[in-house]
Order: sequence, then structure tokens, then C-alpha cells
Amino acid sequence: MHAIRFIFYCVLWDCIIIIHSYPYRLPERNHTTSLSGLEFLPPYYSNYGIGQNKDVALRCKVRTSAEQSPTFMWEKLSNTNTENFNLISEGAKYLIRQKEWTRDIYNRGRYISKLVIKQTETSDSGLYRCRVTISEEVSLQRLFEVYVNASSVTPVRLVTSTTHGEGLIEVFHKHKWGAICVSGFTTIEAAVICRSLGYPHGGQPWNAYADKLIFRRPHRYGSFWMNNAHCSLNATDISHCSGWGDNVECEISSIDFNVGVTCRQEPLQVPVRLIQLPQNLPEGTVEVYHNGQIGRICDHGVGHREVNVLCKMLGHNFGGVKFNPDVKHMFFRELIQNLTCPENGTHLDQCSHEELGEQCISCQCDGYHSVLAVRCWTKAEKENANASLRLAASNVEHEGRIEVKHNNTWGTVTPRGFGFEEADVVCRMLGYRYGGTPKLNTFPPGQGPIWIDDIHCPFTANDMNDCTIRWGPHFRFYHHKDDVGVKCRTEPEPDPERKVRLIGPLSTEGEGRLEYFKHGHWRTVCKAYMGTSEASAFCFLLGYRNGGYILQNRDSLNASRFYGPPWNEYLDCPWNTTDIETCLTRNWAYKDFRKTCDAHTNDAALKCRSDEFPEYEVKLIGGSLNEGQLRIEYNNSWYSVCSLRNNWRDVRATTAAVVCRQLGYMNGGEYRFITIDQPDLWIGLDCNGKEMNVGQCNYFMTYTYCGPIGYSNAVYIKCYEVDDADRQMSTYIEDDGRALIHRNGISWEICSNTWGDIEADAFCRMLVNSGGVETYLPYGRVPPRSGVYNVISNMFCPRGTHHLGDCFYGPTHGDGNHFYNPWEPSICKATGEYRAQRIVVGGVFMLLITLKRTLYSLSSLLSQCS
Repeated sequence: MHAIRFIFYCVLWDCIIIIHSYPYRLPERNHTTSLSGLEFLPPYYSNYGIGQNKDVALRCKVRTSAEQSPTFMWEKLSNTNTENFNLISEGAKYLIRQKEWTRDIYNRGRYISKLVIKQTETSDSGLYRCRVTISEEVSLQRLFEVYVNASSVTPVRLVTSTTHGEGLIEVFHKHKWGAICVSGFTTIEAAVICRSLGYPHGGQPWNAYADKLIFRRPHRYGSFWMNNAHCSLNATDISHCSGWGDNVECEISSIDFNVGVTCRQEPLQVPVRLIQLPQNLPEGTVEVYHNGQIGRICDHGVGHREVNVLCKMLGHNFGGVKFNPDVKHMFFRELIQNLTCPENGTHLDQCSHEELGEQCISCQCDGYHSVLAVRCWTKAEKENANASLRLAASNVEHEGRIEVKHNNTWGTVTPRGFGFEEADVVCRMLGYRYGGTPKLNTFPPGQGPIWIDDIHCPFTANDMNDCTIRWGPHFRFYHHKDDVGVKCRTEPEPDPERKVRLIGPLSTEGEGRLEYFKHGHWRTVCKAYMGTSEASAFCFLLGYRNGGYILQNRDSLNASRFYGPPWNEYLDCPWNTTDIETCLTRNWAYKDFRKTCDAHTNDAALKCRSDEFPEYEVKLIGGSLNEGQLRIEYNNSWYSVCSLRNNWRDVRATTAAVVCRQLGYMNGGEYRFITIDQPDLWIGLDCNGKEMNVGQCNYFMTYTYCGPIGYSNAVYIKCYEVDDADRQMSTYIEDDGRALIHRNGISWEICSNTWGDIEADAFCRMLVNSGGVETYLPYGRVPPRSGVYNVISNMFCPRGTHHLGDCFYGPTHGDGNHFYNPWEPSICKATGEYRAQRIVVGGVFMLLITLKRTLYSLSSLLSQCS
């Protein structure tokens, strides 16, 4: 069985994770209690290595809640080929002692039995068993392995929670047991320890801090006898090694480490292998097994001939190259130095070298940072050596890390902007006509420059020349660990019958993350500005005829799993649509930072309804028929609508549009916030402007509280009538290019907060009685206008609006709890301060947005009126 270990190692705040896979026995953790409350107590000593004519003590300690005292029996395995244990009796060879302590506050008794083997001989080697019984039904046992070696000088034992062969190392020095510090301890020192314990095939060191689950201790060691241990290859006992001291300090990054070991049960059969992350790739640090030792090769002087030999031994016949690995491996130092191989060599046996410890002045190996790592070429890399694009670091021909040749040098690609379209282009260039899928954190880091950052390709592109690329090589925020890969398709992706699906544990019940199949890939959908009209359209495609909701606070928890942008941003669907193709994509002059789609933090999740939307009555009180405080009838009671949605964001103009439509007013309106006494019944409401009834809105929640005393907590709505003076507006452009709305003798500028293509289209229709065409263009900065002035900062126009009088206008949040009512001087404010004006350029005018306190450029909306 192969045991896989993860080592987390931090020095001076630089951390690495190393994965090793070795054919070692997985540890057994058999120190748990039985149902009766009988349990073994630490420390657990599983292995003892000792010389002849010594005394060794085996301890068996238990705790029990039973009233009667346990019975201890010591036995020795009679023959290694059987399971027959012989009972040990006290005599000249063995001394057995037992002790009992006072019961603790939980009435549990503690007992210990000690077996002393006197004047050890080689015949005393073997397995010893401690059996503890309370009754015939209750019995526990532990095994101890003792190895007596004539050449051993220093007693060694393992502290473990396993049976034998693995544990923390303790050595007996100056009449006291102590630990060995992990610093400097390698497989060579581990082999010395394992041989002392009766394991001739060496072993793998581990550190106790990283492997707490296996090497568990209730406290830290009081004594360390060795630090920076260093043994020669022919050392037979740990006493022959350097690094001894009296109570030496063991401190690495302020964390104490004591070293453990897993001794091999069988000899290692593979002479060469790669230690890599992830596994099964043709690159990594070279590990060799030579003369019973496991170690590394010093990279000094190693050239293409030596690399080719190693790659051939690993099964790769296309050669390779050495490289400097990003991580350095603990517990290893060079075993082979000054490696020299013939030109057409196929095996290390044909090469000459010097072993560690031999005289090698020219080797220039520092013990840890000069280990050899190789990258063996795959068939695809060899065949594409003269190409400008290739896949690396994979044994599979159609997948790997993307590398591009630029300025005659191979480099890598960052994941910024790299999505399905970009993966399709890469694969098509490599001859895979069915495209591919991006892969992150799949292949090991590359070398050389990082050439490409922020790549964007249209879905029809077949070559990188069709893409927008930002070339490197200097990118502050990306490193080779971020290098992107791809998996190319060798056959077409089946076109699903249903192009919509939900992902999640409740997907069969109509709830989950929304994905849409487009251009050969399943993609997420951005929920920004979406509501029940869009959710219901997708639910209809899923077979739910009663609509659905966009789930709140259900952003994707694993955003890094997705690549590139979602399928659609700012989707706008008419109410009751059953065809997604009838939906449009909204364009906005200003993108709310809470509504971004780029990082998949706004991926949509749906809840499709099994029954019809509820319908609730609404009324406006305290004014006239078409205006007043908004009330909603719910559960036979009338609720006030809270000005806060979910206790943090104001009600939007889209909600006023739904209320006026439900009351029969189809000509725009406005709303503001007023202060009323705190009732016990509140409703939080948010609609996206297309619903027919407030019961269809995406957010509908009852509250018992709505803001502090004195807060403008209630919603007051005025629905415009056809001949209402408030609807009488005109649009025009000043000579300086500012786009203005003229209403009731006052001119108003337009803030970018809620200004989009539909609003721009209505502006154009009013200006020249024609349609408008909108696109995004970059803009130049203009001096910002601060303070309070005549500006419209909160508006919403339903789709198809031809006149700005049919739009809805709302208040603007000022400082603290203050709100500026619609159609009164206010401020243009979002994440910074924004204002908008129109500049005439050759018959077209462009909406300019200025961001105060920010140097980043935005995109602005161009409306061409003809």
C-alpha cells in the first residue's frame, strides 16, 4: 500500500507543501478505548533498538473506569512465522513490576506494568505483547518490537501510535532519553536509525509538527540530544554521527521540531524516480536509490547527457532539461555527486560518479539547494519544438501547461481573462478542432518569462492573432504557480437537449447554481440586475411553469473553479418570456461594484417555484389617488414598506415602477423616503421593474424593525398621470457638450449611477425623434463637479420607453441618514464621485463619467442620434 504524506514547512514565513508517495505501511491507530472504558495511555513505545548485555524496559500503561483492577500478561512471539505467543514468567531473564495510582475525580484508575529484559542477547529480538484484561469480554493488547544488535552502542526507541516501524525518534544518552531535532536530519540518518531498530532497508524521516496525526505527543520534549545530525554512508550507529550536544536547542522559525521516521519493510525496487507536485508528471526533483540509500543528485556539472539517461530510466525517450525547482525538499541531501554519463547512455550503471563523503572539491554542492531536478520532454513537446505554442508538463498529449514562444524564448500564460474562448483558440492552433477547457492548479509551475496576461478572444477566433493580448514579461501579481493549462478535446462535446441546468444538492428540486450551455461549454450566468423575470425564463426551460427567484446571498463559494466571463452579463428579459433569445443584454455607463460579474462572485443561483406567485394588494395613503405612503396587504394585515432592503440598501426605482403598474399608472413616477412612527409590521421589497404584482418581486421579506428613530424609514410613491406637469420634459445638448434634461424651467445634468442604454435611447428619441445606437468607448477625464447641484442620480426607464417622463426617479443617499429627494439638488455619488455630461463629436455625443479620487479609466456610453 502507498502512503501519501503532505509536509507543510515554514521557514521565515516562506511555506512549501511537499507531497511524497512511498510504499510504506499505513499507520495503525489502535490506542482507542473499548466500550468498557479501558484504554491505553501514552507514551506508546513501539520499537526498541539496543546492544547486547543491556537492560531494556517495556511499559504498558492503562486507565479504566471499572471497579476491579486489570490483569496484565506479557508474552513473546515464539516464531516469526506463526502467531503463537508464549507467556513470560518472572525469573532470571525477565523482571515484571506493576503499579497502581489513586483514582482520579472521574473514578478512573491508572495502572502500569513494566517488563524488564535483563542482559539482552540477540535471541531476545522479536515481538512482545502486553495483554490487559478486566473480564473475559474486555481485553486490549499492544505490541513491542525489540531488536538486539551486537554492533549497536546507543539505545534507540520510537514513540508512536502505531504498531511498529514508525514513530518519533528517542535516543538514550547520558542516562536519559531525548529527541533528535529535524534540522539537518536526512534519509541517510534515518537509515542509521532504522538499521539500529532492525530495518535494513532504510526509511523516510518526518517532522512531528507536520505529522501530528501520526506522531502525537501530549507535550514537547524536554531534551534534544542532537541538532544538525550528520552521518556518513557507512555509519552503523547514531553515536558515529556528528551533531551531539547537551540539551541542544531545536528551533526553526520559533517552532520546535522533533524528527520521526517510517522504516521500510521491504527494499526499494525503483532506482530512479521523480518527486513532483502533482504526481505522475514527467518533471520533478530526481531521487535515486543507491547502495541501500535514498537521496538526491548534485546538479553541478550535470548536462544533457546525464538528463537524457535519467529520463530514459524514467520511461521518457525524448530527452529533457534540468531546471531549478520552486520548492526545496526536506530530509534529503545529495547522495551522488559529479555525475558523468556517456553520450548514448541508457542507465546510471553506465555513468561514473562520486558518493557523498568522498573527496569532490569541484562538486560545489551545498547540501540542500543544489539538488537536481529534470523535466523530461513528451512526444508532443519534441514534435512541436519549432512551433510558437505547445503544451508542457503532462504525459497526456492533448493536455498540459500552455507555453508560447515570444522573442525566441518560451514562456507561460497567466489565468487573467483566460476562459473557454481562449482555451478553444489554443487547442485549435494545436490541431484540436473541438476546442478545450482551461485548467488551473493542475500542472506544475513553468520556467522563464510569463509572456501573456489578460487575453481575450472572440468565440469565432481560430488563432491568437484574432485575440486581444497584453504581453509581458513583467506582471506584479502573477507567478509561475499561477500558470494556466488546457485540456483539448479529441471529440466534440455532445450538444445537450436542454441547454440549462442547475448544479447543487437540491438541483432535482429546482434549486441550484444556474449554468447555460453555449458555444460548446457549460457556463455560469451573472445575476447582476436580474430578477424574477429572468429567473422565470430559465425555470421555464427547466420545466417549471410557475416562475422562480434569484437566490439572495448565494454567491459562488468556489469561484476559482470557473474560467473566463459568465455566459451573459446584465441580462434583461421581458415578463413571462419563455425564450431566452428574446432577452437583451443591458449596457450601463457605470457598473456598480456590488454588481460585477468578472470574478464569478455574482454567479446566479435559482429557486424555481412549484406553485404560482402570490398576489398582494397595494395602496398609497396620505396623499391623493396616485401618490402616498406605500402599503401592502399581507396575511390580512396592511404592512408599511421599509426604505431599507435587507437592512442595508435602499429601495430602488424599479420597485416604484412595479407599484405604479399594479395600480394602473403607466406613465412613470417618482418615490422618496419619509419618516413615520415605528409600526410592528414592515415589509422589505425589491423588484427589477418588470413584474406585474409586488408578490412576484424577487425580494419580499417581513420585518419587525426598520431603521433607528428619526430615520426616513417608509416609502412614498407618486405615479405620474398622462397630463401631469411633472412628465413635461425636453432634452438638449449645451454648446460645451453637456447632456441636459429641462423640466419645469430647471435644467438637470445626468449622473452615471443608473444611466444605461434604454435611458440613452429615450434621451435620443426625445432629442431628434429617432432611435439611438449605444456602444462603449473610452473617455478622457474632465474636472469633477463636487457638492450639491442640479443632477439626476437615481432613475429607471422600462424597456421600450420613448420619453423620459415615463421613467421613474428616486432619492439619492447623502451623508449619514440624509436623502436628497428626486428633482431637488443633490450629489452624484457612487464608490467615488461620478458625474456625467455629453460631448458633441462630429454629430455624435459621448457620455463622459468622471471619477473623483480615482485614477482608473472607466467605459462610457456612446449614443448616436440620427
